Amino acid sequence: MIFLKKNLTFILGISIPILMIIAVALSVYIPSLFNQPKYNFIYSSGYSYSGASYSVEKGKLVTPATPTPKVYSDTQSYSTNYSYSTTDTTKLFLYDVTKNQSTEVTAEEVQGMQLNSSTTSLDGYTITSGLSGENLLSYGTKYIKGHGVSKQINLDSESKYSFKFIGWVE
Repeated sequence: MIFLKKNLTFILGISIPILMIIAVALSVYIPSLFNQPKYNFIYSSGYSYSGASYSVEKGKLVTPATPTPKVYSDTQSYSTNYSYSTTDTTKLFLYDVTKNQSTEVTAEEVQGMQLNSSTTSLDGYTITSGLSGENLLSYGTKYIKGHGVSKQINLDSESKYSFKFIGWVE
C-alpha cells in the first residue's frame, strides 16, 4: 500500500496510455463482432470488347446481346500472318458474404434471383475500392463497408481489375 501512495503519479502515467490503447482496440474490433453483412451480391469480371454489359431491370438480370466475334488479321507482315478474335470474356460470380468467397454462376442461374442494383444493400453495406494513392498494393482491392466495419473482399487477380458490381441478392 505504501508503494502505491509513493508511486501514484508514475502508475497513473503508465496506466492511462495502456488503457487508451485498449479502449481504441476495443472500439475498432467490437463492431465487427456484431455487425456482419447479410446480403450476397452478384458481380461480373472480364472484358467486353463489344461494350455490352450486364444490368438489372425490375429486379432481374438483363443479359447483353451476344455480339458476333470480330476477327482481325494482319497480312501486311513480311513473313507471318496474325489473327486474333475479340470475343467477350465476361463471367458472372455470386459472392457469399458469410464465406468470403466467390462462385462462378451462369446468367440463367442469376435470372432466377431477385436483385437490387442499389449501391447500398438493404442492411446498409456498400462495395468500395482501395485507394491507389494510399498504397500501391491496395489498387484494385475491393471492400465491403458499413456500420463501422470494413472487410476486404477476396477476389482473384483478374477480378480485381475488371470487377463490376451488378446487384445485391435479396
